[in-house]
Amino acid sequence: MADVEHERIRNRAYEIWEQEGRPEGRDVDHWDKATRDLAGATSDTGPSEASFIERNGTESTDQSSPSPKKESKGEVAPS
Repeated sequence: MADVEHERIRNRAYEIWEQEGRPEGRDVDHWDKATRDLAGATSDTGPSEASFIERNGTESTDQSSPSPKKESKGEVAPS
């Protein structure tokens, strides 16, 4: 079981390394981020903050989707 988890973290860290342009000397950062990402993916409480940041590119504690704008009927947008 530990070997499978180690392999998942290693693969995720490699993906992060490639996404960031293969920088040198960031292996520990990538490993830590991969560990957090995968811990969030397997938790029962929902996505982790790290995975939210990765998906959306912003740090926010509000992980809800933005509400759609309501359209008014009968109004015409200015040209």
